[in-house]
Amino acid sequence: MSDPVRRKIQDAGIILVEILQTDKAKGASMLIDVAINLLTDAKEILEDFIKTTPSPAPLPTPTPSPAPAAISIYKINLAGVYQFVKEQLVEDKGATVKQNELLKAYKIWLTSEPNLRPIPVKDFKEKIEKIFGAPLTDKKDGKLYYKGVRLIINGEDVSGNFIDTPQ
Repeated sequence: MSDPVRRKIQDAGIILVEILQTDKAKGASMLIDVAINLLTDAKEILEDFIKTTPSPAPLPTPTPSPAPAAISIYKINLAGVYQFVKEQLVEDKGATVKQNELLKAYKIWLTSEPNLRPIPVKDFKEKIEKIFGAPLTDKKDGKLYYKGVRLIINGEDVSGNFIDTPQ
């Protein structure tokens, strides 16, 4: 309760006690008049308070979050990109690999990984950029490529050494 309203109530109470002690019949009539005046003043004070008090900001609409299981599965699939890089790419200073070739190789590699699912292409490209930096643009065909890395060749291990392959 605001201070002006509290003061009005106290003043009205004092006045009513004095009136009732002097003349009860007259006091009852005056009591009604004082109550009406008090309510009118309180109404005006509250209306002013409402006009001058800013409205609270609307609460933001909560964004539904994905289910925890879906997040875990997504993280596992995201980790698959790092696994793909570790198993299928070799650092080679003079080599280059086109971004679309990497994506194609990633999709083929996923067929041999039954516990992994492909992540969106946008996310794949972002993860590859985090590992190898921003792709360069080939001046001949305008396609994006990464420098200093290449896909492994059949029969090659990830260190760049060729191993005997069963025939």
